[in-house]
Amino acid sequence: MKQALFLFFICTNLWAQSALEFKDDKISPSLLRSTYAHLNTEDFNLKLSGSLESSLLFFRSFVNTYYTEMSQQKKSSLKGTCFGDAHPENFGFILFGDKTRFVFNDLDDSGQCSLEFDLLRYFVAASLAFNDQQLSDLLLNHLLEVFENEGKRVAIDPGLIPSLSKKNKKILEKYTTQTTFKALPELLSLSPQEKQTLGREVMKDPLFERVTILDAVKAKRETGGSGGLDRYWLLIKDANTALDILELKELVSPGLSYLQPQPVQTPGQRIQMLKQDLWGETPRFYHPIKIQNTDYLVRSRTKDDVNLEKLTKRELQQYLKAQVSLLALHHGKNKNIEVIKMGQWLKRSIPLLHQRFETTYQYLLKQKK
Repeated sequence: MKQALFLFFICTNLWAQSALEFKDDKISPSLLRSTYAHLNTEDFNLKLSGSLESSLLFFRSFVNTYYTEMSQQKKSSLKGTCFGDAHPENFGFILFGDKTRFVFNDLDDSGQCSLEFDLLRYFVAASLAFNDQQLSDLLLNHLLEVFENEGKRVAIDPGLIPSLSKKNKKILEKYTTQTTFKALPELLSLSPQEKQTLGREVMKDPLFERVTILDAVKAKRETGGSGGLDRYWLLIKDANTALDILELKELVSPGLSYLQPQPVQTPGQRIQMLKQDLWGETPRFYHPIKIQNTDYLVRSRTKDDVNLEKLTKRELQQYLKAQVSLLALHHGKNKNIEVIKMGQWLKRSIPLLHQRFETTYQYLLKQKK
């Protein structure tokens, strides 16, 4: 037992004292391509081209690549369920029953991992988003404070909590005529046969027993972590005649599977486990469904987030602290975290990875021109 504890201590110290190491100063285009081999050439090129809008979007778009590179680094023995793609725009408001909650809202890439890489992804994203060292330090210090004392957590400002019923109305007005989808550039029409096939497959799911599908379209999405994957939108009416738009988003291996092997689970088992671990409950629609041998995640479009550009400096700091609090409260369940060492490792690693993605982004941008 003493020997095992000694080895755990040595491994933890080796990780905590290490620095990220790479052979080159930028990510090779071949690695970007190989980590998205499931996309055909056209879809990959669209994803890459679209991601070059900013270094942040580039970082967000290549989750698999990030975790592939992290798989080559020294790891801690701090394991657990990870958010996977934590960044400032992946937190928002979802309806659970009749209650609106502020949560990490995108479980596509969630799974099991070494906790430090989950935390690092959020802080590098924040660093690229705001390029503000003072803000980065503030957020990192807040993480460590909440690790040590949960009472230091920051809750979401009640004034930022939206009315999701109003949000639902706005979404319906923007995209539909109440009975069909509008003809919009971001929505691709389906043939009657495609709609019939999609509807028939969807209606096999028990949650759709009391739901009427009014219309269906294909939604375009070329950028972000799931850029290039198929998405369908359904306009539905439930038994109470309430309208909603459901998104069917193609499921592939989570980004964390590029870091380490994930538990052998069906998509349904995986999503259910993640909802329980990260939310503790489930919305009405947030579950996998199979359509012609392809797995999709069904989720309501009635959700909301905060427009970061409209916040004052103080409001932004408090909002980001609320995000960091969610990260800290979740990962703080692991009582083996050595807070000071975690802080030191993150402090060293954030600027290194920020620079690596910024350099790669600038290189690709020049190649594009």
